[in-house]
Amino acid sequence: MSLAGDFEEILAALPPDWTDLEVDLRIDDERQYVDSAVALSQVNAQPYSHSEWHWRLLVAHSFGHAAAAETVEGVLAKLDAEGVSGEMRVGLANPLPGPNRSEPKVHLLDADGASLILYWNETGMGLRERSAFTSITVVDSLDEAVHLERAVAPDTAPSAWVSAQRSSLPQTDRTLQINPA
Repeated sequence: MSLAGDFEEILAALPPDWTDLEVDLRIDDERQYVDSAVALSQVNAQPYSHSEWHWRLLVAHSFGHAAAAETVEGVLAKLDAEGVSGEMRVGLANPLPGPNRSEPKVHLLDADGASLILYWNETGMGLRERSAFTSITVVDSLDEAVHLERAVAPDTAPSAWVSAQRSSLPQTDRTLQINPA
């Protein structure tokens, strides 16, 4: 399949509320690297220095500091027309935070084996037992040093909660591990 076709399949597999996406790209013929890099500069592709993958593409759904999905698809179609072939893999796709999600999905970063999870969203932050999260699945991470999981956040109140008005944490939906002393 073509690069643009592969990218369309990736987009079709995402939930409708995705916000941003990281895709790794590798081309089959490295003699086409320089010409491909020129085309990919239109979407600010980030080259890897020493990796089996050549570029990371940062893609935004409707807002953000990344290339628009339509623009990325257009650049990949241009590479297809020039005879460039290769493959892609999805690194991370983030769901849109807020009440319009069907399930409050979150990412757990290096939380394997943790008993407490520090969780924060637009209303504040709190501690939750890891066992309160459901549907925990391991997700491939672009950074091999990070153990990444996706889970559904609980509807129950956390053990402790600090309102966002009293917190300096950024107003984003994230989940991190707390290492109990």
